[in-house]
This record gives sequence, C-alpha cells and structure tokens, in this order.
Amino acid sequence: MLDKNNISVISKTIANLRFPLMLGVVLIHCVIIEPEIASTQSLNVVAFIIELVSHQITTPCVPLFFFISGYLFFLKFGDKFNLLDYGVQLKKRVRTLLIPYLFWNLVVIGCFAFLHKCLPSLITPAFNNVYQFSLLELCRSFWDFPGGQPICYQFWFLRDLLEAVILSPIIFLLVKYGRFYLMVVLIAFFIYNPALYPHQMMLTFFTLGAGFAVHKYDFVQMSRKVVCWAAPLFLLLILLASIEPMWSSRGGATVTGTILYVWLASNVSIQNNKLGESSFFVYAFHGLPILVLSKMLVAILHPSTTIMWLVCYVSCFTIIVILSIVLYFVMKKFLPKFTAVITGGR
Repeated sequence: MLDKNNISVISKTIANLRFPLMLGVVLIHCVIIEPEIASTQSLNVVAFIIELVSHQITTPCVPLFFFISGYLFFLKFGDKFNLLDYGVQLKKRVRTLLIPYLFWNLVVIGCFAFLHKCLPSLITPAFNNVYQFSLLELCRSFWDFPGGQPICYQFWFLRDLLEAVILSPIIFLLVKYGRFYLMVVLIAFFIYNPALYPHQMMLTFFTLGAGFAVHKYDFVQMSRKVVCWAAPLFLLLILLASIEPMWSSRGGATVTGTILYVWLASNVSIQNNKLGESSFFVYAFHGLPILVLSKMLVAILHPSTTIMWLVCYVSCFTIIVILSIVLYFVMKKFLPKFTAVITGGR
C-alpha cells in the first residue's frame, strides 16, 4: 500500500519527468540527416551522434508517457472499476485529448494548404497536395495519413492513447486478475518482439501503468531497487545500437531506460517547475515547424563539415524549443481560455 510520503514522491517524479521527456520527443523529430544516407566521414560522425542522441537516448520517452497516462487514468479507480466512473473519465478525455487532437490536425492541414500554395519546395514530395484530397482522404488524414500517422504526425501518440482509454475496461480486468505475472509477461513479450514495437508500446506501457495504479505498486521505489543493473545495461545497449544497428535491442533499451529515467526524476529537486506546464504545447506545436526549420537551416548554412552539421542539429532543436515555450507563455497571457482549450486544460 502507498502512504502519503510514497504518493508525494511519485507525484513529484511524474512532474519532474514531463518536460525532459517532451524535450526527448522533440529530439526524436530533430533529425537533419538519417544515419543510413551518411556517405562521408564527417557525415558518419554526425550520423552517429544523431543516432545516439535522437534515436537511442530518447528511446524511453514515449513509452514513459504511455506509462504515466495509464497510471494516472487508473489511479482514480483503485481496485474497483464501474461504468459510471468510466463514463466520467471518457467525458474528461474529450476535453483533454479529443478536442486538442482535432484542433492541431486541422492546423496542420491548414499549414500544408498554405505551404503547397506559397512554398511548395519546403514540402516533402511524399505529402500529397491537400487541395487534391477527396473527402475520404481528408477524413483519413485525422487518423491514418500515408505513413500510418495522423497528418499531425506526432499525434499518433494521442490517437493510440484514445484507443487505450476506450479499451480501459478490458485492460482493468487484465491487470486486476493478472497482477504482477501479467506485467512480467508483457515486458518479456515486448523485449523479444521488436517487429511489433510501435503497437506494443502503447498496450505494454499503458497497461503497466494501469497495473501499478490498480495494485498500488510503488514504481519509484522499484526503480531504486533495480537501477544499479538497469542503468549500465541501458547505456551499453544504446551505445551498441548507435555503433552497429544489428546490435539494437530496442525493447531492452526501452525497459531499462524507463527505470533509469524514473530513478533520475525521483532524485531531482525542482522548486518551481513552470516549464512543465508548456509540455503539451511544445509537443503539439513542434512537429511541422521542425521539419521546415531543419530544411531552412541546411539551405542557409550549407553544412559540409562535422561542426557545421552539428551546429544545424543543435540550432534546430534549440530554436524550436525556445520558440514553442515563448509562444505558449505569450498565448497563455493574452489568450488564456483559447490556450487552455487547445492544450486540453493542461
């Protein structure tokens, strides 16, 4: 059972995780050169750094968001699940998930319409001209745009989270009666089936979060007990994967990395975590601008050396994060109600 001290530590840990994990999500999308197209020595060095920072170190970020979402969703139910409370939670998710989801996808459709009309060179040819969308294609772009994501591509997380919330009665029954054994099976299956990684991520970590909430397991205390072996294993796995993709163990790195990140967040003391409240806005806003900005920086700076490529990489990340944060707080000051609606009241 959790006492007040345990609950306080868990709450602090979750609060400390939000903004750093969101920075990790931005890094995932801040890829100015894919490792597989590196053809020179300088590009090989840059590709290694990008692979390590944007693809490997960030591996636990999205799974941890699923875990936190599952934990917080089921924390309100305890070990009893009733349809009345479920209905209340679904109604809340309309405000916190569905409305922002629809709004930001509409924004991206509008941005693509503008770019196709005025700056078509900044758009990847893979994206069809929105002016030529049929009604069916327009509707599908909210859920399953070519590539398997919504047109606001980073919102695949929210799409999958909405699915998890709808399936929550089934998830509750599984975790209530499966208890710790189910959690072990989920983790083992996740580690040994990397081909199913994107879909398993949501089901595994949302369900794990649900299990910790329903049975009142202290995941912070658990991380402290096993971090001594999880941390070095995580570092070894991501280093090997950055050097040689055949060594990649994405499932193992995800599990060990989540343990390490929870442990780190539980040991950090932040007195005034104002940046945390901008996390959802940073997440929602950065997707399309970071694609445009990366193209512009490469076009302007013409990087040809390792240093210049890294300048582009760091600049892209820094600019988009600062821009997102500043824009959020400006909008919050002058348009507080509108900002609350498009960020789900966060």
